[in-house]
Amino acid sequence: MNRSEYMAELKKSLSGIPYEEAEIAVRYYEEYFDDAGVQNEANAIDSLGPPSEVAAKIINDYVDKTPRTARKGLSAAGVVILAIFASPIALPIALSAFAVFLSLFITYGAVVLTFGITGGALVLAGVVTFFTSLSLVFTHFPTMMFFAGAAVFMSGVGLLFISLTAVLSKIGLSLLAKIAGRFLKKKRGGSK
Repeated sequence: MNRSEYMAELKKSLSGIPYEEAEIAVRYYEEYFDDAGVQNEANAIDSLGPPSEVAAKIINDYVDKTPRTARKGLSAAGVVILAIFASPIALPIALSAFAVFLSLFITYGAVVLTFGITGGALVLAGVVTFFTSLSLVFTHFPTMMFFAGAAVFMSGVGLLFISLTAVLSKIGLSLLAKIAGRFLKKKRGGSK
């Protein structure tokens, strides 16, 4: 790595601080290289260490010397005032969003439950119809075959509905877990 590559990487690594602060640091290290001279450029690079570490030190120094209020942006009083003025708008929006989410969750659950109940009812009706059709074996065989076939068909459709219920339940629970995970992640991230 030569001087120009080193300085380019240093400038790129300093993108997290204000431009003026980064320029001061870059000028300092340019002068450092000028004082070392072209023949000692490699030694200067070795003594400084990787550009990313130098940039991290510069950024840490900047953060340490910057007053807390300037980094925060808003003081505690400003946050309270902002919260008071925003609450007439934010609270109804938050409650509406929660109500919409809750109604979607309940609707999804009702649809899944309906599929499950329908599937169970069709399987039960198929079993009952099949055993009832057996009573027709000696009276009218074609009718018995028709009802036995209808019973098997009903049971098959019922099992399809039950399978669909299992798939929809799995999808719904994984979606709910993802949403809850994101919400909890935001809560934990915000409390630090």
